Amino acid sequence: MDGATGFLAPDSSVAFECECCGVCCASGLEIFLNTVDMLKLRAHFKRPTRELIDKYLILEQRAEYGAYPLCLIRMGEGGCPFLDGRLCSVHPARPAGCRLFPVIHYHDASRGEVFAFAEDMDFCPGKRRTEERPLTDWLKENVFRDYEKAALFQKMMVPLSRRRAPDEVTRGLFETLFDFDSAADFPLAGVYDDGADAMAEVLEWTERRLKSILEKL
Repeated sequence: MDGATGFLAPDSSVAFECECCGVCCASGLEIFLNTVDMLKLRAHFKRPTRELIDKYLILEQRAEYGAYPLCLIRMGEGGCPFLDGRLCSVHPARPAGCRLFPVIHYHDASRGEVFAFAEDMDFCPGKRRTEERPLTDWLKENVFRDYEKAALFQKMMVPLSRRRAPDEVTRGLFETLFDFDSAADFPLAGVYDDGADAMAEVLEWTERRLKSILEKL
């Protein structure tokens, strides 16, 4: 999700309880996906990545982020395409940005790994919760550990935010991080296993491929 305020330290607390009202999902907030998010959606739908991108997602670069590759949910007039009434139709495979909300996680060139609170949350009744939980507990409850490799990839790509890259490099980055099924050497082509072994195999492939691309820049 885009927009944050109130940087969080490791010993910070989080006071929030989702009320499943669906307001944030219909609000048009920008939801950025990482590699693990894409793997989970691919396994959930059992469809190749290109089909998911064409129907639900956007791949883009922004001038302010240089050559850094971005993947966002394609929001419509009703908000998130995965919204069913007030509930998430892909809840088990929902992106990390949704799992952690209102906590935002990203890597910054100067700060390093950053956790912060989402801004402009007046629309959200969940912020009224008064019981506080440590940030570490919040991350554990929302299986943040599953995203360690994706966080590593984000860290590896931070230098891209300050430079441009040739078109073939850009295509390789998007293919490696999001559009796996378009890669000729993708190890799980035609297989949509959502188990831990399959996830580990793909993430190892992604890391090797990403390192190879970045070493050439």
